[in-house]
Amino acid sequence: MPYQVRQTLLVGAALVILPLPSVVRAPTLLAPLPILVLLPLFALGLAGLVVPAVFFWLWSSQLFRGESQVPRRSAVLLGVLTALTVPYFIVSWGFGVQYQGTRHAVVMAAANTIFLAALWWLLHRSRTRPSFTASLRFHAALFAWLSWCAFPNLGEL
Repeated sequence: MPYQVRQTLLVGAALVILPLPSVVRAPTLLAPLPILVLLPLFALGLAGLVVPAVFFWLWSSQLFRGESQVPRRSAVLLGVLTALTVPYFIVSWGFGVQYQGTRHAVVMAAANTIFLAALWWLLHRSRTRPSFTASLRFHAALFAWLSWCAFPNLGEL
């Protein structure tokens, strides 16, 4: 099996493991239960845990071929997700403070801000110095963010 295929499969498998703590308890700082995990869990039960990995593999199919360029669609996706993050936190802030507490809401907002800054930096780096590894890092970080803390559950379950 080629190196690029192994690495891409491995990242996807890690995306199945990342949200596991969210399943066993209410949202916490380490397991904030993001939308990409929460909605599939409601719809598919535990099988919903594989949704982030499947999305990663489908979205990043160019990685299986060892391509070094980050597709334009990935940059557009990051832009759209960045733009949606601010209104998401504005709308859900009150519920987050009410149900999870101010500390949780602030830490989730800070974690998302840091993650988004890192994603933009990784995108820039992968565009200025294209390589399979740079593209894999960017896509792995993007889907790790989506699987761990992007659009976290702020409110009542």
